[in-house]
Amino acid sequence: MKRMSLALALLLAGCERGPPVPTAAQPNLDLVDFFTGQSMGEGKIDILFQRDKPLRVVSRGQPDGRGGLILDQRIGEGARLRTRRWVMHCAPGGRCDGTLTDASGPVAVKVDGNAAHIRYRMPNRLDVEQWLVLRPDRVTLDNRLRVSKWGVTVATVDEVIHRTR
Repeated sequence: MKRMSLALALLLAGCERGPPVPTAAQPNLDLVDFFTGQSMGEGKIDILFQRDKPLRVVSRGQPDGRGGLILDQRIGEGARLRTRRWVMHCAPGGRCDGTLTDASGPVAVKVDGNAAHIRYRMPNRLDVEQWLVLRPDRVTLDNRLRVSKWGVTVATVDEVIHRTR
């Protein structure tokens, strides 16, 4: 019975769709503007069959001179520290593409109103779906991230990011 309950819970965990936080037409999210300068995020990462770990991210972003963004991050996941880099180029209409050191291929971003929907694949065929939602104060983002394999959620991130420049 326990195995069946676990299998059902895993199956249902992969069924979540759409933004996990409310989105709106205003305020408009400009990723280059928001992440230029320093920002700090705090939250938790929940990995299947593990205890939640605190998450702390310090980011420093700079425009690339062509309408894009280079974002360097120092990430603390519990006691583990690592760095990563985003390079993003945005076009009119809210579409952005880019690269991320954690990704095994391209990163696709769609900005609509106060929300950005990000998708990419990590090594080991892990699929990432992420939502960044700008709060009305224009200096705080809610970040919800879901990592799945074969449609089953294997990790989630729940983080609040504050612009600190």
